[in-house]
Amino acid sequence: MENWGLYQVLVLDVNGDRFKDLVWVNPGSNTSIYVALSKE
Repeated sequence: MENWGLYQVLVLDVNGDRFKDLVWVNPGSNTSIYVALSKE
């Protein structure tokens, strides 16, 4: 089970569509990255 309190939350455009997306990064692991893409 993930401890979401350990994750850093970033708001940035990850796919080049000029919309801000949410990115959760686990600073203790280079493999735990989750992205929520914005439609608008």
